[in-house]
Amino acid sequence: MESGVQRLPFGMYAKFRGTIDMAEVAATEFVRQNTTIQVPRILDVIKEKDGKLFVVMSRLQGEPLGGRLQRMEQQSRIQFAVDLGDWLHQLRRFPPPSDAVSDFLGGPTLQFNVEMFKKVGPWTSIGDFHSYLLESVSTSSPFRKICHKSFEKPHRLVLTHGDLSPSNILIDEKDRLCGIVDFGSCGWLPEYWDYVTAMCCRDQVYPEWVEAFRTIFPGYDDDLEAQKLYWDDHNPYSFH
Repeated sequence: MESGVQRLPFGMYAKFRGTIDMAEVAATEFVRQNTTIQVPRILDVIKEKDGKLFVVMSRLQGEPLGGRLQRMEQQSRIQFAVDLGDWLHQLRRFPPPSDAVSDFLGGPTLQFNVEMFKKVGPWTSIGDFHSYLLESVSTSSPFRKICHKSFEKPHRLVLTHGDLSPSNILIDEKDRLCGIVDFGSCGWLPEYWDYVTAMCCRDQVYPEWVEAFRTIFPGYDDDLEAQKLYWDDHNPYSFH
Protein backbone atom coordinates (compact mmCIF):
# COMPACT_ATOMS: atom_id res chain seq x y z
CA MET A 1 0.00 0.00 0.00
CA GLU A 2 3.01 2.34 -0.48
CA SER A 3 1.65 4.13 -3.54
CA GLY A 4 -1.12 5.88 -1.63
CA VAL A 5 -3.82 4.26 -3.79
CA GLN A 6 -5.26 0.88 -2.81
CA ARG A 7 -8.01 -1.28 -4.26
CA LEU A 8 -10.34 -2.50 -1.53
CA PRO A 9 -12.94 -5.28 -1.33
CA PHE A 10 -16.61 -4.67 -2.10
CA GLY A 11 -16.02 -2.42 -5.12
CA MET A 12 -14.07 0.35 -3.39
CA TYR A 13 -10.77 2.21 -3.63
CA ALA A 14 -8.83 4.22 -1.04
CA LYS A 15 -6.54 7.19 -1.64
CA PHE A 16 -4.27 8.35 1.17
CA ARG A 17 -0.72 9.47 2.14
CA GLY A 18 -1.12 12.87 0.58
CA THR A 19 -2.36 11.60 -2.81
CA ILE A 20 -5.72 13.37 -2.37
CA ASP A 21 -6.95 16.61 -0.81
CA MET A 22 -10.28 18.33 -0.26
CA ALA A 23 -10.13 20.06 -3.63
CA GLU A 24 -10.07 16.67 -5.38
CA VAL A 25 -12.84 15.35 -3.12
CA ALA A 26 -15.01 18.40 -3.83
CA ALA A 27 -14.31 18.36 -7.57
CA THR A 28 -15.12 14.66 -7.87
CA GLU A 29 -18.42 15.03 -6.06
CA PHE A 30 -19.34 18.20 -7.97
CA VAL A 31 -18.79 16.46 -11.30
CA ARG A 32 -20.71 13.37 -10.15
CA GLN A 33 -23.70 15.41 -9.00
CA ASN A 34 -23.86 17.96 -11.82
CA THR A 35 -22.94 16.07 -15.00
CA THR A 36 -23.51 12.71 -16.64
CA ILE A 37 -19.77 11.92 -16.43
CA GLN A 38 -19.16 8.62 -14.67
CA VAL A 39 -16.78 9.31 -11.78
CA PRO A 40 -16.19 7.60 -8.43
CA ARG A 41 -18.60 8.32 -5.59
CA ILE A 42 -16.89 9.63 -2.46
CA LEU A 43 -17.98 7.32 0.37
CA ASP A 44 -15.96 8.53 3.36
CA VAL A 45 -13.32 11.15 4.17
CA ILE A 46 -11.13 10.70 7.26
CA LYS A 47 -8.65 13.34 8.39
CA GLU A 48 -5.60 11.68 9.89
CA LYS A 49 -3.40 13.04 12.69
CA ASP A 50 -0.92 14.57 10.26
CA GLY A 51 -3.74 16.41 8.49
CA LYS A 52 -3.66 14.23 5.39
CA LEU A 53 -6.82 12.58 4.14
CA PHE A 54 -7.83 8.93 3.90
CA VAL A 55 -10.61 8.83 1.32
CA VAL A 56 -12.76 5.85 0.41
CA MET A 57 -14.54 5.93 -2.93
CA SER A 58 -16.44 3.61 -5.22
CA ARG A 59 -14.64 1.68 -7.94
CA LEU A 60 -15.90 2.24 -11.48
CA GLN A 61 -16.47 -0.53 -13.96
CA GLY A 62 -14.14 -0.76 -16.93
CA GLU A 63 -10.40 -0.72 -17.51
CA PRO A 64 -7.91 2.06 -18.34
CA LEU A 65 -7.91 2.96 -22.01
CA GLY A 66 -4.16 2.48 -22.36
CA GLY A 67 -3.26 1.77 -25.98
CA ARG A 68 -6.59 0.26 -26.98
CA LEU A 69 -7.44 3.13 -29.32
CA GLN A 70 -4.79 1.70 -31.63
CA ARG A 71 -6.69 -1.58 -31.84
CA MET A 72 -10.22 -0.21 -32.13
CA GLU A 73 -12.23 -0.21 -35.31
CA GLN A 74 -12.60 3.24 -36.89
CA GLN A 75 -16.25 3.53 -35.89
CA SER A 76 -15.40 2.73 -32.27
CA ARG A 77 -12.72 5.44 -32.25
CA ILE A 78 -15.21 7.94 -33.67
CA GLN A 79 -17.75 7.00 -31.01
CA PHE A 80 -15.09 7.31 -28.29
CA ALA A 81 -14.30 10.88 -29.39
CA VAL A 82 -18.00 11.78 -29.52
CA ASP A 83 -18.67 10.41 -26.04
CA LEU A 84 -15.55 11.89 -24.43
CA GLY A 85 -16.19 15.23 -26.11
CA ASP A 86 -19.71 15.32 -24.68
CA TRP A 87 -18.35 14.68 -21.18
CA LEU A 88 -15.53 17.22 -21.37
CA HIS A 89 -17.75 19.93 -22.80
CA GLN A 90 -20.14 19.39 -19.89
CA LEU A 91 -17.30 20.45 -17.58
CA ARG A 92 -16.75 23.62 -19.59
CA ARG A 93 -20.32 24.89 -19.23
CA PHE A 94 -19.97 25.91 -15.56
CA PRO A 95 -19.21 29.57 -14.88
CA PRO A 96 -16.00 30.05 -12.88
CA PRO A 97 -16.40 31.45 -9.35
CA SER A 98 -13.81 34.16 -10.08
CA ASP A 99 -11.14 35.10 -12.61
CA ALA A 100 -8.50 33.10 -10.76
CA VAL A 101 -6.54 30.21 -12.27
CA SER A 102 -6.65 27.74 -9.40
CA ASP A 103 -7.69 24.34 -8.14
CA PHE A 104 -11.40 23.59 -7.79
CA LEU A 105 -11.63 25.38 -4.43
CA GLY A 106 -9.58 28.42 -5.41
CA GLY A 107 -6.22 27.32 -4.01
CA PRO A 108 -2.88 26.19 -5.44
CA THR A 109 -3.20 23.64 -8.21
CA LEU A 110 -1.30 20.46 -9.08
CA GLN A 111 -0.36 20.78 -12.76
CA PHE A 112 2.22 18.20 -13.79
CA ASN A 113 2.92 20.06 -17.02
CA VAL A 114 4.13 23.07 -15.02
CA GLU A 115 5.76 21.49 -11.94
CA MET A 116 5.97 17.83 -10.95
CA PHE A 117 4.58 16.96 -7.49
CA LYS A 118 4.44 20.61 -6.46
CA LYS A 119 1.33 22.78 -6.33
CA VAL A 120 1.55 26.15 -8.03
CA GLY A 121 -0.55 29.30 -8.03
CA PRO A 122 -3.21 30.38 -7.65
CA TRP A 123 -3.05 33.29 -10.07
CA THR A 124 -5.53 36.17 -10.11
CA SER A 125 -6.15 35.84 -13.85
CA ILE A 126 -5.20 33.96 -17.01
CA GLY A 127 -2.84 36.85 -17.78
CA ASP A 128 -1.01 36.34 -14.48
CA PHE A 129 -0.78 32.61 -15.19
CA HIS A 130 0.75 33.33 -18.59
CA SER A 131 3.22 35.75 -16.95
CA TYR A 132 4.27 32.97 -14.57
CA LEU A 133 4.97 30.66 -17.51
CA LEU A 134 7.08 33.35 -19.17
CA GLU A 135 9.07 33.93 -16.00
CA SER A 136 9.77 30.19 -15.75
CA VAL A 137 11.74 29.93 -19.01
CA SER A 138 15.18 31.17 -19.98
CA THR A 139 15.59 34.56 -21.64
CA SER A 140 16.71 32.82 -24.85
CA SER A 141 13.81 30.38 -25.03
CA PRO A 142 11.97 30.23 -28.40
CA PHE A 143 8.81 30.08 -26.28
CA ARG A 144 9.15 33.83 -25.68
CA LYS A 145 8.99 34.56 -29.42
CA ILE A 146 5.91 32.47 -30.16
CA CYS A 147 3.81 32.50 -26.99
CA HIS A 148 1.95 35.63 -28.13
CA LYS A 149 0.12 33.47 -30.69
CA SER A 150 -1.50 31.74 -27.74
CA PHE A 151 -1.49 34.35 -25.00
CA GLU A 152 -3.11 37.14 -27.04
CA LYS A 153 -6.24 35.08 -27.65
CA PRO A 154 -9.26 35.88 -25.42
CA HIS A 155 -9.30 32.51 -23.66
CA ARG A 156 -12.17 31.57 -21.39
CA LEU A 157 -11.57 30.21 -17.90
CA VAL A 158 -13.21 26.78 -17.69
CA LEU A 159 -13.48 23.79 -15.39
CA THR A 160 -10.70 21.48 -16.51
CA HIS A 161 -9.76 17.91 -15.60
CA GLY A 162 -6.07 18.77 -15.91
CA ASP A 163 -4.62 15.27 -16.24
CA LEU A 164 -6.36 13.50 -19.12
CA SER A 165 -4.29 10.44 -19.93
CA PRO A 166 -4.91 6.90 -21.19
CA SER A 167 -4.65 5.69 -17.59
CA ASN A 168 -7.38 8.04 -16.29
CA ILE A 169 -10.01 7.25 -18.93
CA LEU A 170 -11.92 3.98 -18.60
CA ILE A 171 -13.60 1.90 -21.30
CA ASP A 172 -15.68 -1.27 -21.16
CA GLU A 173 -15.36 -4.58 -22.97
CA LYS A 174 -17.24 -3.14 -25.96
CA ASP A 175 -14.77 -0.25 -26.29
CA ARG A 176 -17.29 2.28 -24.98
CA LEU A 177 -16.30 5.08 -22.66
CA CYS A 178 -17.43 4.31 -19.10
CA GLY A 179 -15.53 6.55 -16.68
CA ILE A 180 -12.98 9.23 -15.86
CA VAL A 181 -10.91 9.08 -12.68
CA ASP A 182 -8.28 11.10 -10.79
CA PHE A 183 -9.48 14.68 -10.41
CA GLY A 184 -6.38 15.73 -8.47
CA SER A 185 -5.48 18.33 -11.11
CA CYS A 186 -9.04 19.52 -11.68
CA GLY A 187 -9.50 23.25 -11.50
CA TRP A 188 -10.20 26.52 -13.29
CA LEU A 189 -7.75 26.88 -16.17
CA PRO A 190 -7.55 28.39 -19.67
CA GLU A 191 -9.81 26.62 -22.14
CA TYR A 192 -6.88 25.14 -24.07
CA TRP A 193 -5.34 23.41 -21.05
CA ASP A 194 -7.04 19.99 -21.28
CA TYR A 195 -6.01 19.81 -24.94
CA VAL A 196 -2.34 20.70 -24.53
CA THR A 197 -1.83 18.57 -21.42
CA ALA A 198 -3.49 15.58 -23.08
CA MET A 199 -1.10 15.97 -26.02
CA CYS A 200 2.06 16.25 -23.91
CA CYS A 201 4.49 13.42 -24.80
CA ARG A 202 1.81 11.67 -26.91
CA ASP A 203 1.44 13.69 -30.11
CA GLN A 204 4.33 11.82 -31.79
CA VAL A 205 3.60 8.31 -30.52
CA TYR A 206 -0.18 7.87 -30.26
CA PRO A 207 -1.84 9.15 -33.47
CA GLU A 208 -5.26 7.74 -32.59
CA TRP A 209 -5.23 9.70 -29.33
CA VAL A 210 -4.22 12.85 -31.22
CA GLU A 211 -7.03 12.36 -33.72
CA ALA A 212 -9.60 12.02 -30.93
CA PHE A 213 -8.47 15.16 -29.08
CA ARG A 214 -8.23 17.27 -32.21
CA THR A 215 -11.82 16.30 -32.90
CA ILE A 216 -12.91 17.17 -29.36
CA PHE A 217 -10.93 20.43 -29.05
CA PRO A 218 -10.37 22.02 -32.48
CA GLY A 219 -8.60 25.34 -32.79
CA TYR A 220 -5.88 25.03 -30.13
CA ASP A 221 -2.84 24.12 -32.22
CA ASP A 222 -1.22 27.55 -31.65
CA ASP A 223 -1.55 26.93 -27.93
CA LEU A 224 -0.03 23.47 -28.29
CA GLU A 225 2.88 24.83 -30.34
CA ALA A 226 3.64 27.36 -27.61
CA GLN A 227 3.35 24.84 -24.79
CA LYS A 228 5.68 22.38 -26.53
CA LEU A 229 8.34 25.08 -26.63
CA TYR A 230 7.68 25.78 -22.96
CA TRP A 231 8.22 22.09 -22.15
CA ASP A 232 11.41 22.05 -24.25
CA ASP A 233 12.83 24.81 -22.06
CA HIS A 234 11.20 24.04 -18.71
CA ASN A 235 10.75 20.29 -18.66
CA PRO A 236 8.29 19.56 -15.83
CA TYR A 237 9.21 15.88 -15.96
CA SER A 238 12.82 16.47 -14.94
CA PHE A 239 13.53 16.26 -11.24
CA HIS A 240 14.85 19.60 -10.06
